[in-house]
Amino acid sequence: MIKYPFLEKSQIIKKEAKTILDSTNIVDFLNKFGEVNLIGSYAYDVMMSKDIDFHIIVKEFDMNIIKTSINYFLDSGLFEYIEFHDKHNFNEDAATRYTSKKALDSFYLGLKMTFNESLWQIGINFIIKSQESSNEIIELMKNSSDEEKEKILEFKHLLFESDIKVSSSYIYLAVIEKKAKTKEELFEYLKSIGYSV
Repeated sequence: MIKYPFLEKSQIIKKEAKTILDSTNIVDFLNKFGEVNLIGSYAYDVMMSKDIDFHIIVKEFDMNIIKTSINYFLDSGLFEYIEFHDKHNFNEDAATRYTSKKALDSFYLGLKMTFNESLWQIGINFIIKSQESSNEIIELMKNSSDEEKEKILEFKHLLFESDIKVSSSYIYLAVIEKKAKTKEELFEYLKSIGYSV
């Protein structure tokens, strides 16, 4: 019997993600604009969905970064979808669409490609300063145990199956800070921060 089945599956997904990163040379390209930070489930070894997230810290919100990036990704011929979301100039509008009523001040590029017959998403947020909340999660996850990672993945799976959309950072906080071990404890925490579950 596998001790951590969700974690084992997560490692398989991460291996695929690493192949995508290597084959697209996306990190080398993004390095031209600023400091590249791979964040989210890839960085924390808790991948369930087939997505990869970046924060790129740039000097200023320059639309030429977006134009150059879109042209590069179009020319690569690798991506079926390329979308741009201006969460800098339209931050208040973007915020209304989030449960937290906050939107990251960013230029966002979303890329989608097929790899191993599965649709993958790459999310790139160009930002002008490091995000305190992201830094807190990085520190929180740095010393997380395999048991905690397994519980995080179990909760991610539960919420996905229940069609409940929750920012993963709150699942990390629920497990590591609040020591949630059951569905009831998770839902109690999520309700306390404003989610309807």
